[in-house]
Amino acid sequence: MYAKLIRIGNSMGVRIPKNLIKQFNLDKGAIELSVEKDGILIKPDRSVPPREQWDMLFSKAIAS
Repeated sequence: MYAKLIRIGNSMGVRIPKNLIKQFNLDKGAIELSVEKDGILIKPDRSVPPREQWDMLFSKAIAS
């Protein structure tokens, strides 16, 4: 699969197709980038809890 770089302000970005975002759970808004020997590895940020847990986490925060 190929993609083009796009200009975003003074930076460059890559548009990731929706099917890949869904397949690799990248829709949480945060990703981890790792520099590898042959390129850049994009992974979901595991420190961001899944949306299904947000209500429970908000409830705990309010109760504290």
